[in-house]
Amino acid sequence: MSEASAQRIKFNDKDVYNMREYIEHTIARGETLTSIARRYGTTVQELVRLNRITNPDLIYAGETIRVPASSGTRSYTIRRGDTLSGIAQQYGTTVNELIRLNDISNPDLIYAGDTILIPASGSSTYTVRRGDTLWAIARRFGTTVNRLARLNGIVNPARLSIGQVLLIP
Repeated sequence: MSEASAQRIKFNDKDVYNMREYIEHTIARGETLTSIARRYGTTVQELVRLNRITNPDLIYAGETIRVPASSGTRSYTIRRGDTLSGIAQQYGTTVNELIRLNDISNPDLIYAGDTILIPASGSSTYTVRRGDTLWAIARRFGTTVNRLARLNGIVNPARLSIGQVLLIP
């Protein structure tokens, strides 16, 4: 697992949002705001604003920042003897989804006490294919564009990337 760790916290920041749930993320060596934003389904601009970062190109390993908690994920603390396949089976997801959500470089190396993100129960995933639109995906799964956009931290519903993995409510 990467050096990054995440844990759920409550934070009251009147300038940003009033009593919103956040994840505290410790920046690992080699991470960028872009990679962190992609991991948590948010934008670089949101991270800059939320953490009052003056230079988005200047972040340091070991520094802790707040990221908005996605309504499509929750945290899980790894216990002794856990495996990614066991966690995936327990929560009705896949090992690949856990790897993607947590930017895990070696799925055979997870450590007791680390906290990872798992898809919230009741969610499944869909991988965007050529020609997909958020409207068509929403219709296919019986939901709305707004709900899909909110669940996945999509700022511009007209911009999807082929291969992008979406959480489906």
